[in-house]
Amino acid sequence: MIYILYVTIILNITKGELGLKKNILIPLLTFLLMFSTLSTSSASEGTLSSSEKVDLSKMRETEASSILFDPQTDEYYDLYSDGYIGEIYEIRDGEIKREVDVEEYIKLREEEEKISLNSTDIVSFEQLQQNITPNYIANYYHFSESSNRERTIFGERASRIHYNPGPGSDTFSLTYSYSQGHSFNVSLGTAEKSAVIAGVGYTWHSSASASGTHSMTIPEGYHGYWRFDPIVRVSTGTLYTYSQWGQLINSRSVRVQYPVKIGNMLDGMLVSVKYK
Repeated sequence: MIYILYVTIILNITKGELGLKKNILIPLLTFLLMFSTLSTSSASEGTLSSSEKVDLSKMRETEASSILFDPQTDEYYDLYSDGYIGEIYEIRDGEIKREVDVEEYIKLREEEEKISLNSTDIVSFEQLQQNITPNYIANYYHFSESSNRERTIFGERASRIHYNPGPGSDTFSLTYSYSQGHSFNVSLGTAEKSAVIAGVGYTWHSSASASGTHSMTIPEGYHGYWRFDPIVRVSTGTLYTYSQWGQLINSRSVRVQYPVKIGNMLDGMLVSVKYK
């Protein structure tokens, strides 16, 4: 369409049929040329996602619904990251503790998928009605923890993406960096948060980070990067609100998630992801 318009304008100019002044015509042609260049550039630089380049229908399900097995490549494909899973390492205090087998990692993801992230904001309407003491102002809070478990949650890309043009597979060192904060399932005030933090059964950390450099093998024609799956603790319990005279005003269910670190750095799983 752009080229046809170029030809039309040139022909009209030649025939003297286009009544445009020179100072209007030149910017118009410049704009059309720039638009054509940008369109061509976008088309050439745009890349398909990995899932559009692989045939998911030929892959087999595993115990984890988010991971498939590809019999053609004899590798496991991660639907969340849209790429094949390669090397996996357990990171403790910034150091590689051990290499994790893919089958073990799949079991871990399977267990995580079974855990429901849903929780109630208020215990129940009937209980809330019974717990309310009218005409009292909240004075202090107490958090009674009912459970606290360690979990490895799905993370995000933690390094740059590196492409191996070949020939052949090659090993590359990639630096990774990742940070994890804490979160509550309900909106809480400063005093309420302090009560929950004081009541958790394991060491509290508001945030933690991990960084380092490790090598991965990337096949020819593939991109590769490190993803970091952080280890967190998830505490659930009941937050009680009392008046200055010790009268219970109300109570509600609270869940808080916070990062785990043994030393100075965030613990987790370092997972290599590779795609074409």
